[in-house]
Amino acid sequence: STWDKEVIKSYLTPSVENTINDSDFEILVNSFTKMGALVEISEYQFNSVESKAVMGSESGTFVTYTIPTKYENGDATITLTLKEEGDSFSVYQFNLNSLTLLK
Repeated sequence: STWDKEVIKSYLTPSVENTINDSDFEILVNSFTKMGALVEISEYQFNSVESKAVMGSESGTFVTYTIPTKYENGDATITLTLKEEGDSFSVYQFNLNSLTLLK
């Protein structure tokens, strides 16, 4: 796993990708590089599934998981919300929580 901005963007929902400020996104992804390469993904935990009716492209079915991970430079917990889009899912929210990012 690498922290490639274009690869990450390719997994995002169109509505999320369209709201990203390129400068802020670059800062965010550069901060993730402190984690190093992905070493291991532990067993994920299903959190919730929700169907939301919201105006615009935000309506849909959302599934949230918590994923313990190990990177070269430390452990992290990822909280990932996926949005159903046709016959597949795209990333709607991504949160990486690690003390390594504070170093």
